[in-house]
Amino acid sequence: HEPEYTRAASSSRVENGPVVDVGDDGSEEMSGAAESDVQLLANRLAHLEAAGERALKKIAETKERTAAIVSLKKRMVDEAAFKRQYQAEREAAANDHKRAVADQRRGAQMSIRGSRALIEEQRKKAAAL
Repeated sequence: HEPEYTRAASSSRVENGPVVDVGDDGSEEMSGAAESDVQLLANRLAHLEAAGERALKKIAETKERTAAIVSLKKRMVDEAAFKRQYQAEREAAANDHKRAVADQRRGAQMSIRGSRALIEEQRKKAAAL
């Protein structure tokens, strides 16, 4: 909307801005349309400044949310790595225990075989006498 300036006959002048009326006493007053335009521009400026502040606030909130998401993702990755490490250690310990039990069982079986062989040998000697 292009503002329409009302000008008084010869008592108006424009100085890089709104129309200014020069009164009989030498005082300067803006015309009604110019005052309206100034008010509209002031309102528009205030609106733009408020929009700028809202945009900056949203940017700050987005940065905070981004930091929270990155932190959460790092924590989740760290926890997953910890769980994998813990699981690997548990599996290694379980495998070591299984090996130890198997070794112990083989040792016991060898001992039993040796004892049986010794008993059998003693029976044969006793029977031969």
